[in-house]
Amino acid sequence: MADLEAVLADVSFLMAMEKSKSTPAARASKKITLPDPSIRSVMIKYLSKTGELTFDKIFNQRLGFLLFKEFVEQQMEELAQVLSFYEEVQKFEELDCEEMRLKLGRNIYDSFIMQELLAQSHRFSMSLVKNVQELLTASRRSNFLPQDTFRPYTAEIRDVLEKEGFEPFLKSDRFTRFCQWKNLELNINYLSKTGELTFDKIFNQRLGFLLFKEFVEQQMEELAQVLSFYEEVQKFEELDCEEMRLKLGRNIYDSFIMQELLAQSHRFSMSLVKNVQELLTASRRSNFLPQDTFRPYTAEIRDVLEKEGFEPFLKSDRFTRFCQWKNLELNINLTMNDFSVHRIIGRGGFGEVYGCRKADTGKMYAMKCLDKKRIKLKGGETLALNERIMLSLVSTGDSCPFIVCMTYAFQTNEKLCFILDLMNGGDLHYHLSQHGVFAEKEVKFYAAEVILGLEHMHSRFVVYRDLKPANILLDENGHVRISDLGLACDFSRKKPHASVGTHGYMAPEVLQKGAAYDSSADWFSLGCMLYKLLKGHSPFRHHKTRDKHEIDRMTLTVSPDLTDSASPEIRALLEGLLARDVDQRLGCRGRGAAEVKEQPFFAGIDWTQVYLQKYPAPLVPPRGEVNAHDAFDIGSFDEEDTKGIKLTDIDQQLYRNFPLVVSERWQLEVSETVFKVVNQDMDKAELKRKAKRDDSGELAADSDCIVEGEVQRLGGPFLQSWQKKHLKLFPNRLEFHSKSRDSVLLKKSAELISMFDIKDICPEFQKLNKYENCIVINLKSDQKVYITS
Repeated sequence: MADLEAVLADVSFLMAMEKSKSTPAARASKKITLPDPSIRSVMIKYLSKTGELTFDKIFNQRLGFLLFKEFVEQQMEELAQVLSFYEEVQKFEELDCEEMRLKLGRNIYDSFIMQELLAQSHRFSMSLVKNVQELLTASRRSNFLPQDTFRPYTAEIRDVLEKEGFEPFLKSDRFTRFCQWKNLELNINYLSKTGELTFDKIFNQRLGFLLFKEFVEQQMEELAQVLSFYEEVQKFEELDCEEMRLKLGRNIYDSFIMQELLAQSHRFSMSLVKNVQELLTASRRSNFLPQDTFRPYTAEIRDVLEKEGFEPFLKSDRFTRFCQWKNLELNINLTMNDFSVHRIIGRGGFGEVYGCRKADTGKMYAMKCLDKKRIKLKGGETLALNERIMLSLVSTGDSCPFIVCMTYAFQTNEKLCFILDLMNGGDLHYHLSQHGVFAEKEVKFYAAEVILGLEHMHSRFVVYRDLKPANILLDENGHVRISDLGLACDFSRKKPHASVGTHGYMAPEVLQKGAAYDSSADWFSLGCMLYKLLKGHSPFRHHKTRDKHEIDRMTLTVSPDLTDSASPEIRALLEGLLARDVDQRLGCRGRGAAEVKEQPFFAGIDWTQVYLQKYPAPLVPPRGEVNAHDAFDIGSFDEEDTKGIKLTDIDQQLYRNFPLVVSERWQLEVSETVFKVVNQDMDKAELKRKAKRDDSGELAADSDCIVEGEVQRLGGPFLQSWQKKHLKLFPNRLEFHSKSRDSVLLKKSAELISMFDIKDICPEFQKLNKYENCIVINLKSDQKVYITS
């Protein structure tokens, strides 16, 4: 038969997925190529991470030992003799019969120790030889040889096997086979074990949705219509224009609901139909159709898609493709070579920010690089790691369009790198210096978007603590995002009390030593920032004073000057935000951002429109220009500062968990850039592979079969007889075929076992009847499948 271990182990690529053989440096010079079905590199990474890529860990596992033995017997004759010595010692120690142990002990001495001593090739300590000789001499009188006679040899034998055999073994095909078995053992139900093998988990991922859609459009015409219904409902709910929403709503009803009702094929509850009909009837008078008109349909549509489409999808090549993409995501290991880095656009306390382009997708980002030596010099390790944690908190799940979010974090020996949204419109501090103070209408626009950004942070129990114009960045359309979360803090478990931030924007409670605070600090800072946009200076920084103590004193004691030149509405807003008493401050009275949004200053604002960035920006940055200070003005660090700083292993260990890929954002990046092209290339490559197999006459009828071969399967009424079967491994199933007398496969009688019906596979060979090396597959139904060669 075809190599049975390979037949079974190859399926692990589909269940646990594989890693690209390309290095990041290689990927940087070409477009993405999805990985081949190989799991060696994945398992090396996994075993290294779990501390299992050691001689002892592998040698102590039954399959690891057998494959190591097979390797040395085939490749390293001298070492095979050492391993035989080890095995004989193990047998000796297991013997209970003293006579047999005495006989085997003398044979071990003669065959391994004495023979090597005579040949001057014995590589073990002479003290071990002497000890064994003394025990053997004593045994002539007592006819007794202790079970631990050769035990001192064991450690030295294993040392020799490790020093001479382990590295070559790791480079061999036998280690690849070990990886296959280990991967199969660990990951045949990888997605199930992680809770990701559900309709909702896959459907809610961007790439999962696209591949599910592709599958139903190709294979399930009726279900494709249901999915189109779902997509149209999503489009309907995103529309802001009432006229367009009314038009699309009526079209959805005519095309999907009414058409199916007439054909008596509408599979959803009549109560849903009635609800939509009532809203449509009312819309004829009001010319208004609510955004949630079809929302009750969503749950039932998803139920239908799951019940009718999910199982077939799991058995399709599109699910295999999803596994390939998911594997690629799980094994991203970024380096500088994955980006082309452009000019500097900013500088902070620990490093610089550059524009960059991701090489395999062409996506533009900002790369924030923190210098590890400068971090060590200033004792900023906690701040750097905190920024990584805060960015992951606000970037995962439903990210906010008003916060500069992170897609990746990675490190080099000298740098910590954040890959962030690129905001090429400059910051509000820069535009304040170029544009002058802003009018109230302009301030209202910026305030509304910043409020939604703060609301998102606070909903995740993050207090920002550094709100100021310099940290509010503009995109190319003039919409703003909050940036630089280096001082942000999680207050979900414990309120912070550290006095951090920028003087002139810090709340009184932040300045008071030992006082605990939460999101209240951000609402005060918002008041300070809006005041500066209106007046050109902080409310507590008069006459351009730079004395921090004076600024702090004024913050704690002086009420800001809110002159009659400002409207009553903005004066009320600023008075509410700048209240020194936290309990009286807007945003701190129990309802958070809602209190601020309800202020008269924001009357007439549609907050949904704000979230969707539908309001025109008052200032659209010039296109094609770098809206930041000149690189010369930004300056650079003095390398002399860190010349004497050395990074130790302990320093590097601090950052061991720094790398991160934000799944949702990576999938969005891929889907917007190369997803379609890569899939087309992969499909073409697959067709070529199938054609090649067809030309060779191999697997012509079953082109997606990975490998096949002859096996013996335990069968019969009482599982007593071994029956010859032809086994085929597909991406999602095992097939057992019988053959005719002419050795032709009988397809109609094929037995199919889905990969999702398999619970696990015994990691070691089992002995059944006369066969030693039997593989046992445990099914979720508690049945067992026994096969051997």
